Amino acid sequence: GVWFFMLVVIVNAYGQAFYLAFGPDIAGFNDIYESLSTICIWLFAVVDFQKVLSSDQLIASLLFVSFQAVYSVIMVNMFIVILIRSYHNLKKARFDDPIASEIRRGLHLRVSRAQEWALTLMPTFSFVS
Repeated sequence: GVWFFMLVVIVNAYGQAFYLAFGPDIAGFNDIYESLSTICIWLFAVVDFQKVLSSDQLIASLLFVSFQAVYSVIMVNMFIVILIRSYHNLKKARFDDPIASEIRRGLHLRVSRAQEWALTLMPTFSFVS
């Protein structure tokens, strides 16, 4: 819910910014609703950036690059949150696989035997006073 709300706020803010910067000059930004729909199309489709650049190159470049950067950061964060939640849910759930538990038991036995063997090889020091 929070990530969707953040995405809506970002799209709304950039829609208004593009409307204020290019509203009367460029088709697709004539009113606020058309500007929001153009920004939403930019989220999922190929962007025709040449007509935006034809109006004002500096503002268009700044707005577009900042929009792409902020949108990319939000999408990467959403992906990371999905991965972390999936890992947490998997870790929280009891996973009782008989083959995996047998492998763990065998490895534990071999490691403990190797530790005992290594301890027998170590010299013992006795200090005589």
